[in-house]
Amino acid sequence: METKKNLPASLVPLDSIDIIDAGNFTKNWQTSHSKLPKAFVIPIIDVVSLLNELGHITIENDGRFSLNLEDGTEAAIRAYIGVDPNAPYVLKEKLLLVGALKLDGSDHFKEIIENEKDPIPGKTPSGSGVFDFTTPCPRHCDDDSPLNH
Repeated sequence: METKKNLPASLVPLDSIDIIDAGNFTKNWQTSHSKLPKAFVIPIIDVVSLLNELGHITIENDGRFSLNLEDGTEAAIRAYIGVDPNAPYVLKEKLLLVGALKLDGSDHFKEIIENEKDPIPGKTPSGSGVFDFTTPCPRHCDDDSPLNH
């Protein structure tokens, strides 16, 4: 397998999809839900913060970071869709991101969030564990993208 951007083969995403399929998927959504957001911008710092919550990244004092994947725990980011009734119209829709881990023997990802009914021992989020710094499109869209219809 060829690696991308000098990543080891084990870190290259296996689930990227064909651009034609992606265009068809987004066109289907945008046609069927014309009054809802087309996409969300997710700042990289939010992804880094989630990886830090999961313990899969170490952030150094100088801002550099390194991946910690040796323990073999599967980690994921789950996205919830929400609406803030107090936000301006163009910013009402939210994409809420939470970190999740697949525990030994489990077939699902367990979230690391505040007030979890059955928290993971030793995994306490800083703050609520829920991140929302996304910005919806339209308003913040890439008009040249083949995924924007």
